[in-house]
Amino acid sequence: MNFFKKKHLISTMILATIFTGCGDSSSSSDDNKTTNANSNLKVQVPSDYAKRSNDNYDENTYGLVSPKYVASLVTNWQKNKPAGKRNLFIMQYGNIYGFEGTHKEPISATDMMDVRNGYVKSNPSQNVFVYDRTSGCTTTGDSRGDGVSSVPKPVFTLEQMDQAFATYGIDSDKDVLILLLGSPDPAKSGNYMAGVARMWYTLTYWGFPQESILLLNGQASNVLNPEINADISAMGITKEQIFTKLPSAYRAQPEWKSIREVKVDGTILQATMKDMMDVVDAKSSDNLILDSRSEKEYLGTKQAKTEYKICGKTGNEQCYTAFDGHIKGAKNLYFLNLINHDNGTKDLNEDKKIDYKDSTFSFKSLTELDKVFTDVGYKSGNQIYTYCRTGTKASLVTFTSSAVLGYKTRIYDGSWIQWGKLANVDDFNGTKLVPANNKWLTDVYSESVTYNSNPLTVSPLNKAELNLNANTTDAIIKEDKAVK
Repeated sequence: MNFFKKKHLISTMILATIFTGCGDSSSSSDDNKTTNANSNLKVQVPSDYAKRSNDNYDENTYGLVSPKYVASLVTNWQKNKPAGKRNLFIMQYGNIYGFEGTHKEPISATDMMDVRNGYVKSNPSQNVFVYDRTSGCTTTGDSRGDGVSSVPKPVFTLEQMDQAFATYGIDSDKDVLILLLGSPDPAKSGNYMAGVARMWYTLTYWGFPQESILLLNGQASNVLNPEINADISAMGITKEQIFTKLPSAYRAQPEWKSIREVKVDGTILQATMKDMMDVVDAKSSDNLILDSRSEKEYLGTKQAKTEYKICGKTGNEQCYTAFDGHIKGAKNLYFLNLINHDNGTKDLNEDKKIDYKDSTFSFKSLTELDKVFTDVGYKSGNQIYTYCRTGTKASLVTFTSSAVLGYKTRIYDGSWIQWGKLANVDDFNGTKLVPANNKWLTDVYSESVTYNSNPLTVSPLNKAELNLNANTTDAIIKEDKAVK
């Protein structure tokens, strides 16, 4: 990932993806009992975000939107923009194939930074701005304490959100954001599409208006290319009109709006570790837990990496969770089963082969998606809980479930990178992770459990954010609710 240094470091990290609510049948005994002091704040419940897409994605004007609709906004924003809107911000993840280059972005008089190239084309005269952003995950070393243990790669703080909004000049009342995949991660298949969904989750958690968040259906290198997509060609758009090498320049924006002023509380979208324990204890057919990882990870036959590389004999090797497996009762819904990642027809990246990187990465049809969820046990009215290893792949499942299919959904943001550490075993230093009979032992809430057989690679816990005597895991949500 590309990160700006110094004052831009946190700013560029935000735009990459809860509610503390009352009154929803899915509420559990942890964060949802936290209230907001601000009586003017609209506190959401999962059903508020469960909005089903039109059968024809071309008819959507927010949420999952078609390439044709995105192209109409990008090329003629002033004519086609929604009433009352000011700027169009395109937050792009991954290059546009065929337009890559190299240039340096100035950070200070003496400091420069490499910036990824190949973009959907900006048009400042039309108030269309395009930026290279990250996935909505924080850097590897970032974490937030939930009251019991550390959550690596957590949802952003108010300060991080505001630094980003100030950098870009975003006003949630006046501006529209298009979140799009330029091209997929060459090493990790669909992770980039999950990163785009992570942006949606982050914005939604902080209450950004849903009608102002658009997610392009597919990778732009394919679906916005007029040489491939007949719909774009029929609009009279050339590749040079829709793609370019450089992003927009960063601008000093006096008019931006603090996330503090967004009077919507979307924190219910996030489920905590205690919420997940409560769901397991409830054994209710009204709940459905979905593990978005691969089958091997789900079955505990593939080890889960943690955020640390301080293990092994040398002290600089990869650390792994204390155990693998899955949360009790969880069903396996691999995140790539939701999108078309094997339908490429042209060698877009010119690597002399047609493979997943050339695919559309578009979402499957509503009928197909409904079947994917039904096949893993979804029944009408179920409250869905998603997780993966770090919360990124689960963001794609969460977006699909909530914003495309209209199912009530929450994401366990701590995911396995938090859950899989809390066992009564020693870490690589010989320190016991969790005492026997402690209420925060997660292995007893898990199935297909396989303990790490190499004691030198067992990840430690972040002692600075560890309190195994605590009663709740809602510290992050309480902190974020308090600032509004």
